[in-house]
Amino acid sequence: MVRRGAVLAFGDSLTAGYQSVGLPSHPYAARLRALLSAAPDWQVVVEAGVSGETTAEMVERLPQQLQRVPGFDFVFILGGTNDLWSDETREQIATTICSLHKTAHAHGCRTLAISIPEHHMENRRQYLSMAEKRKGINDDLKRFAEAEEKTEFFDLAALLPYFGLSDPERRQIWDEDQLHFNARGYDRFGELLYERMSELGWVSAP
Repeated sequence: MVRRGAVLAFGDSLTAGYQSVGLPSHPYAARLRALLSAAPDWQVVVEAGVSGETTAEMVERLPQQLQRVPGFDFVFILGGTNDLWSDETREQIATTICSLHKTAHAHGCRTLAISIPEHHMENRRQYLSMAEKRKGINDDLKRFAEAEEKTEFFDLAALLPYFGLSDPERRQIWDEDQLHFNARGYDRFGELLYERMSELGWVSAP
């Protein structure tokens, strides 16, 4: 069992809990924080998501975040969605994300590599290459986690899919913009993370 500590939820708008049509942000960290508060080895959860941020921008921000608020035991990293529209290759994006994990390791943190979720445009012909890029990045992150003792993998894309759901099922968890989650989706995200932490022995049941 890893000692009681703090979690840094780090990423872009999917970490910030962005919702469209003027709704307030609803980060998954809020639900995760509520669940961890009931555990005997309760852990603090700090949300540090910035909407629209690319992984290159995250590389600049993460060291500052870790230095400004030291003492995190875990860093959960979700990035790459905003890079999919760029000219960067799958390998370049994956390498940048992996560098974020290495930065966290250098600060004594364990990390969770969170896969980039699907989005509604992926089944359109002009965006098929983007879908392949996303899947490739996720495969690279999984391999990185398998090779790194201090990193584990969390397959958000598989656990909260966009495709393969009926319209009513999709409306239960996805925002109207079909790129972000809604409040229920973010809450489910936090619940699934809690389950993964329990599987890994990072937290014990109350």
